Amino acid sequence: FTPEYKGVVSVSFEEDEEGNLCLIAYPLHNEPENMENKDPSADCEPKSKMIKWGNKKTSSLLLENDNYSKDRARQSTKENKSKSYNGAEAQQQAEVLCYSLDQKQVKHNPWSLKCHQQHLQRMKENSKHRNQYKFILSENLTWRHAVPCVLDLKMGTRQHGDDASEEKKANQIRKCQQSTSASIGVRLCGMQVYQSDSGQLMFMNKYHGRKLSLPGFKEALFQFFHDGQRLRRELLSPVLRKLREMQETLESCESYRFYS
Repeated sequence: FTPEYKGVVSVSFEEDEEGNLCLIAYPLHNEPENMENKDPSADCEPKSKMIKWGNKKTSSLLLENDNYSKDRARQSTKENKSKSYNGAEAQQQAEVLCYSLDQKQVKHNPWSLKCHQQHLQRMKENSKHRNQYKFILSENLTWRHAVPCVLDLKMGTRQHGDDASEEKKANQIRKCQQSTSASIGVRLCGMQVYQSDSGQLMFMNKYHGRKLSLPGFKEALFQFFHDGQRLRRELLSPVLRKLREMQETLESCESYRFYS
């Protein structure tokens, strides 16, 4: 489960015909250091062949929360007077939610969508100074799976590097002390798991992971290996074997120290 390095791509920040902000990736045919102020399309493939990821809002994400639904019903009259409520942002802010896969369209989990939109905004603010960015291209380990289940764990009891500022150091120490990182050296940073009984993906973000107690962390691991109908025990041994292999590899590296 380690992605392979696939090289470097040239990425430009552009708007499409509908005014949507997009990232356009081009193969990098020139040396990376010579690409800073060069027109990306000059030595690259046509845009139609490139990866394009915009910031269109997805309307298919469904919050599975009774309290949320009731609150929304009570607020319906207020919404007719004011259109300030943003449903997509509410989905992005939710720490635990499910979204349906019954509609045949591209889905993004809400946390990824939020992070992507924030990154687009930062690139937009800097685009007047740069027209092109270099990105490392890594393998997408989930591409073979229609509904990938992903568990993101932050390992270690220390998360700040030696070069961190005092403010960042204090912030990282506080996060460790207030989570399972302090007690067991690991905490949940994100999870997406498919529930075969309901046809939905359940999603947890890093803010929920920070709040988990030790029993809550164990329950989250149980949920990850549970498909909605049964606990998939046949996956436990292969995962443990891969983890042991990774541990042995890291322990054999004498010149590196990995902070989570």
